[in-house]
Amino acid sequence: MSHSFINITITVLNNEHGKLINSYIIDKRINFKQKKNYNYHSYDIINNDSNLDINNILKSSYQIMIIISIEEFNNMINLFYNTDNLLINYNNKYFILEIKPHLTFKTNMINILKLQNNFIQKCIS
Repeated sequence: MSHSFINITITVLNNEHGKLINSYIIDKRINFKQKKNYNYHSYDIINNDSNLDINNILKSSYQIMIIISIEEFNNMINLFYNTDNLLINYNNKYFILEIKPHLTFKTNMINILKLQNNFIQKCIS
């Protein structure tokens, strides 16, 4: 059975740095607003505390390319624009700073697993 998937790149922070930024948001030391440019979703982070070097934390961000279902992507976007005004923790692994979609396609889970295995094998070699 065929399903719709999407290939996206997400820019993330590890759990430690994501929780730190969220604590700064809760304490009003920083705030942010979501930004959408076509299909590219990101945050503008605004520093309210001159003693805080937020750029040092943001330098530790990194990008991950993933394939997820369209439904999961739509849920991710809805969470990204959440009303809590906090960074979202994705799969308890990392906090998302940016979402950039690339390609949508239809296939089945068997082909997705084959693609993942092939990619892993090429990375190992």
